[in-house]
Formats: sequence, C-alpha cells, structure tokens
Amino acid sequence: MSSYPRVTRNITVERCEKFLSRDFFSDVNLYSQLYKKRTGSEEHIKLSVYNVPDLKRITFEEAVKAKYKPAKCGDTFGPSWSTHWFHITVCVPDDWNNEEVQFLWDSSSEGMIWTIDGTPLQGLTGDGNDRRADYVLTRNSNGGDQFEFYLEMACNGN
Repeated sequence: MSSYPRVTRNITVERCEKFLSRDFFSDVNLYSQLYKKRTGSEEHIKLSVYNVPDLKRITFEEAVKAKYKPAKCGDTFGPSWSTHWFHITVCVPDDWNNEEVQFLWDSSSEGMIWTIDGTPLQGLTGDGNDRRADYVLTRNSNGGDQFEFYLEMACNGN
C-alpha cells in the first residue's frame, strides 16, 4: 500500500489548520475575517484575580467575597488542579456599533462564566477538538456597552 494518500491527507489537514489559525497567516485567513476588530487593551478589558489557596474549590458566594488583585492578559496561573476566580469588566470600544462582540478566553484549561449575581452562563475549555474559548457578550453592540461578570478557571491537569 502506498503512503501517498496519507501524505496528501496530512498536507490537506495542515493547510486547513493554517486557514483557521490565530498564528499562521492571521492577517488573511478565516480567523482574520471572523474577528476583524479585536482588542486586549487594558482600557477596554479589566481583569482582577483571586487565587484560591490550597487547591480548594469554593462556591460562587465565597469567591465574590474574596480579595482580588489586578491581573492582565498573558499572566500565568497554576499549579495543576488549582482554581482561580476572575472579576472581568469589558467596555466595548465606541466604534464597534452594530457588531457581534465576543469575549475570548483561551487559558488551555476549564472555565465557567458567571453573572455578577451567581448564575452560571457558559463553560469554556481550551484544548483539542472540543475547544470553546468564546462567549458572545452581545449580537448587536452599541459602542460603549459595558459587561461585568466572573470567570472561574480550573487548571485541571494542564
């Protein structure tokens, strides 16, 4: 049996992955068209974190009473099996009128988005084929809209 079909399949899969990638050809691929306007600016996204001690899991009620400290995109968290709670405020840029606005959170871990009054909204996961790192804040924004929520991140096995 020839290895030609396997090589062809691998090339095809690699090209498809690059077409969808955030890292390769990101200025001209599908990803760039789906996410035309992006910001990670601290002007628009405020993050604060509570690092739960001793690998404990705590309730939402305990989390909102905790003392949070400033955090930013690119910070690292751990160790494996630890839990971190984030208080997040997103202010939509003024020129994003009539746009769908998504919050993207790719921490290569598990997460849960909560309302400020404790209703779980959506789970997130960061790896593999079941990756889900986006949460729709609004389908039709008004520039200047503001969203506030909590995110529970569990570093499960990463």
